[in-house]
Amino acid sequence: MAALPSAITWLSPGDVIFLSSRTLTDERKHWFVVVNKTPLSDSIVLAAVCTSNIERIRRFSHPETIVEITPEEYSEFDKLTSVDCNDPKLMPLEELVERHKTGEVKICKRIPAEILEKIIKSIKASPRVEERKKDLI
Repeated sequence: MAALPSAITWLSPGDVIFLSSRTLTDERKHWFVVVNKTPLSDSIVLAAVCTSNIERIRRFSHPETIVEITPEEYSEFDKLTSVDCNDPKLMPLEELVERHKTGEVKICKRIPAEILEKIIKSIKASPRVEERKKDLI
C-alpha cells in the first residue's frame, strides 16, 4: 500500500472530503462523508454523497434515507445540504491518496457525531444499499 500522507493517516468515520467522483455523472466536485468504521485498514472508503439539490433527493428518496444538514450544524456547508443515504460510493484508498497528493482531494473537518449517526442509520435503513456496503459500517 502507498505511504499515506499525514492528512490521510487520520481518515476516519465522519471525515468530510471534497472531490470530483468518478462514479457520479456530474463531474463537479461534491462533498462526501466517510462512513465506514475503518477506512484505513479496509483500504477502501465508503462515503455518502452530499448535495444542495434538496428537492431532487426528496422526490426520489424515502424520508428515512435522507439526512439534511444546515450550515449551523456543519459550517463547511453554506446552504441546506442533503445526504443521499441510498447510494454510498466506494473509493479505493490508494486512489484517494494519489488524488490528495495532486490536490484533487480536500479533507475537511469532521462532521458532528450525531449527524454521522443519522447518516449511518439511514444507510442501514435503505433497501437500495447492498449488504456488502452496510457490512463496512
